[in-house]
Amino acid sequence: MTRVVVRAAGAAMACLAVLALTACDPSQPGAAAIVGDQRITETELQDSVRAIVDLKLEAGQKAGDVAALTREELAERIESLLVTRAAAAEGVAVTEGEVRSYVSGARSDFGDEKRFRAALANSNVAPDDLERYTEFFLLREKLANELGGANDPATAEKYNQLILRIGNEAGVQVSPRYGSWDAVKGIGGPPDDLSRSESGDQPPTEPAPNPQ
Repeated sequence: MTRVVVRAAGAAMACLAVLALTACDPSQPGAAAIVGDQRITETELQDSVRAIVDLKLEAGQKAGDVAALTREELAERIESLLVTRAAAAEGVAVTEGEVRSYVSGARSDFGDEKRFRAALANSNVAPDDLERYTEFFLLREKLANELGGANDPATAEKYNQLILRIGNEAGVQVSPRYGSWDAVKGIGGPPDDLSRSESGDQPPTEPAPNPQ
């Protein structure tokens, strides 16, 4: 079976369930979210989204709703940090060798770099985030096996409860401009701040390609 790194939202697990997030502390400027003592900065979030959009345009795909893509990316990064904490608590680990082997196998399965990059674009994974995301993806799989297996209907609920507990213990905050965290839907709410520029103008959902 072809190996491809896919978004967690497309995996067999149910949606991540965590406590409602509070607004980020004003003393933490530039933070899109904070998980315990770990910050997800506005800069790294926007850089990843920009890279994904560029990759989609390169692959001839539509960028789509950039505001929604930004919230999805932030939700994945929050979950990634919580999964790393949960894995450590459960004694689950992924080695650098496992990550490299998985990425190498996926590249081989697609046959050439162009097809592989198109698959990454389709899955909303920025090339520079590939190894980080693959580690998260593999940790989720190992956690599922520890909790009963990805194909066990009870696994999703066990996973949600574990991540809920880890999130509660660590403390998770999100910048209000990205909405709020819903226990079932993830980051949601009106994207008013995200979908308008500082001047108040509505940006296009699909950026124009750079002139040649």
